[in-house]
Parts: sequence; C-alpha cells; structure tokens
Amino acid sequence: MSMHDAFAFVAACKNDGEFRSRLYQAGDREEFRRALEAEGFSVTDAEIEDSFRALELRASCEEEASEIKELGQWYRLVSHASSSGCAGCHSGKR
Repeated sequence: MSMHDAFAFVAACKNDGEFRSRLYQAGDREEFRRALEAEGFSVTDAEIEDSFRALELRASCEEEASEIKELGQWYRLVSHASSSGCAGCHSGKR
C-alpha cells in the first residue's frame, strides 16, 4: 500500500467519527487489524506513523500540528501499538 493510502486512513480517522467509533471496538491488536481490513485499509504501522510525521511537519500552525500529534497518540492507543515499535512486542514474544 502506498503512502497515499496511509494519508487516506489518517484523513478518515480525523474526519469520520463513526469510523473512529468502529475502531474503538477492537479489543486487541489482531481485532484492530481485522477492523482496518474490513474498512478497506491494509496499511502497515510504519506507513501510518510516516504519514502522521509528514502531516505534522506540513502543518500550517502549531494548533494543527498538535491536533495531528494527538490523533497519532489516539491511533497508538486504539491500535494497541507499542510506542517502541518493537515487532517482538507486537507478536506476543515479550
């Protein structure tokens, strides 16, 4: 999947409350990934994180950058992603 699709995912998160509500229902990482696929997204964590960083850098003001940063924090929370980005942590090999 391209970065264009990752940006589309971030836009959906930002603009579609019902979409976000559906993602909230995921109880664990696997459920979250299945919910994303059901919504038509097959983005990787790296692509999503890159899109958040790019959007934050492109922000026209501090308020917009802060909003994007908060959305990234929301994503990491509901996706059950580790802030370390450690693949081993996501596989249950801790």
